Amino acid sequence: MREPASSSSADFATFINEFAVDGDTIPIDPGQEQTSTWQVNYGRNAIPVGATALGYEFGGEYKEWVMGRMTGCTAIIAVVSLRLRYRGSCPLIGNQSSKGMYAGHLWQASKGVGGAGAFTEKTQTRKGDIEWRQRSKGAFQLVGVDIWGQITSDADQGNRPNWRSIADIQRDDDSILSDGNDVQVWYMTLAKTWVSSSKC
Repeated sequence: MREPASSSSADFATFINEFAVDGDTIPIDPGQEQTSTWQVNYGRNAIPVGATALGYEFGGEYKEWVMGRMTGCTAIIAVVSLRLRYRGSCPLIGNQSSKGMYAGHLWQASKGVGGAGAFTEKTQTRKGDIEWRQRSKGAFQLVGVDIWGQITSDADQGNRPNWRSIADIQRDDDSILSDGNDVQVWYMTLAKTWVSSSKC
């Protein structure tokens, strides 16, 4: 979260931090191995991909997870469950519900992840000054949207330990994440784009 702007938001930030402190950590760092080997060509530039996403299965247990350092980045969370189907009073499958979660993360800025931010890029002005600007829609489409539907090869998976696309998850025949029949999705991102907020 961003630094609190008021005492009320500071109280909220404290509450959230205390509430989630015991949860398992969802990795958001793509790592040097991923950003140096997974790059998407756009025009004359090769853009490193800094997205992370993994699936978690937890059956009928209560679980907590924490996705930290969300200061402008985007998170996609999908909670999937397999509702029991009944014939009369008898369940057709198993004797308890099964649940899983898919959690993905896109970096807003490129500073800490080797230029792999999905939304912004580092540029140099004619005077030689360094500036950060919003990526074009075409570049964002490639590194922030299309990647979710692409299958990761076995060879590439070794360089992307914290990445499984939605297409990868759908290939797992015995996974609750691919077989679930009740899905809830949360998408958390900035309320305004860099461009729209700069015009206010």
